[in-house]
Amino acid sequence: MNKPEVSVSYPSEVALDQTDPAFYSWSGHDLVAIVKAGTQTIHVHCDGEMRFSIWSSKDARERNEDPETVRYCDQLEKFGIKNDSDLFAAEEEGRIDWGNNSWFDLYDPDSNDGWLDRVHGDLVSAIDDAKTIVGHRELLRLWIPNK
Repeated sequence: MNKPEVSVSYPSEVALDQTDPAFYSWSGHDLVAIVKAGTQTIHVHCDGEMRFSIWSSKDARERNEDPETVRYCDQLEKFGIKNDSDLFAAEEEGRIDWGNNSWFDLYDPDSNDGWLDRVHGDLVSAIDDAKTIVGHRELLRLWIPNK
């Protein structure tokens, strides 16, 4: 028996250099990717509330200047954060003080329970985990009829 073909679709724009949940934080429960194999489907959501303080520079933070608050992904570019490298650099420079961070979680839309509690800090690992789950479930379905 062949390994099931797995597909990934994105309901909105996804960039390969934006794998941190910060780039997908809007409402606290945002659908980012849909992973399918045969009849099996897993949704990847960006969950949780993002909130952090950001300063224009490390010096501004050390001078106790008032920071700005970031809560949504569309605010990131204003601070020069366009990708994971920019976000990491701002953290390393001491410009960011996290209050809340969002995360990726997997959701089974065909289950009564829904949440799979498979938490990830980056989109690639969340999608890879979802691919593994749908692939295994589809194989099981093919091996055991009516499953």
